[in-house]
Amino acid sequence: MTESIEKNTLKTQLESPLIILGMHRSGTSLTTRLMADCGVFPGDRLSINAESVYFRKLNEKVYKAAGSSWSNITEVCRKMDDKDFVSEQALRLERLVFDGNGIQRFFSQQLWSQLQGGGKVDWGFKDPRTTVTFPVWLKIFPKARFLTVRRNGIDVAISLHRRALKNNQLWKRFSPMHYFSARMFELSECLELWAEHLRFEEKHLELISEENLKRIEYEKLLRDPYNVLSEVLSFA
Repeated sequence: MTESIEKNTLKTQLESPLIILGMHRSGTSLTTRLMADCGVFPGDRLSINAESVYFRKLNEKVYKAAGSSWSNITEVCRKMDDKDFVSEQALRLERLVFDGNGIQRFFSQQLWSQLQGGGKVDWGFKDPRTTVTFPVWLKIFPKARFLTVRRNGIDVAISLHRRALKNNQLWKRFSPMHYFSARMFELSECLELWAEHLRFEEKHLELISEENLKRIEYEKLLRDPYNVLSEVLSFA
């Protein structure tokens, strides 16, 4: 009984994260770092691209269950229209997050102690895979706020392509699971991956209530950072 109460209390404390959406190379890393500077905790362990390692691993479980990878999202996009699949994955991830306090690994020791003491923490996470898996997370965190970042598709494609060419050998040797993709050697495929993410967003963002959704453009963030950040902080 006590364990159930503690679990429900923790879920209540963590019910409103700021979840940043946006495909790879869209400016989500910059946005995450800016939000962290403004007091939103993004995770105790981040990748070089400011991804929450904890939530990336959970997203990868959904991708694997759908037979997809970060650079080949067709099947996982299709699965997000399968209500049974979404519900099954939400139940699976919710257990991993809250049963046994698995989410403790996301927080620093100081913030975890604060939560255990009944305190509130402004927190959120970024992982580009969430741009496709967010229907699952919406079931787990129905009061979450979603910030979606978009960037010109040609710029995204060029960035993906350059990254693939520059780091080809490094990725093959050290990080094939998370980053390497032969598909990204073709610029046209990079652009198509951007388009796939955009099509998915356009179709599914209606699942999020308007008061819990904020859209920003990467280019506008660069041109007018003060006003864009002011709007985002008011929203978050």
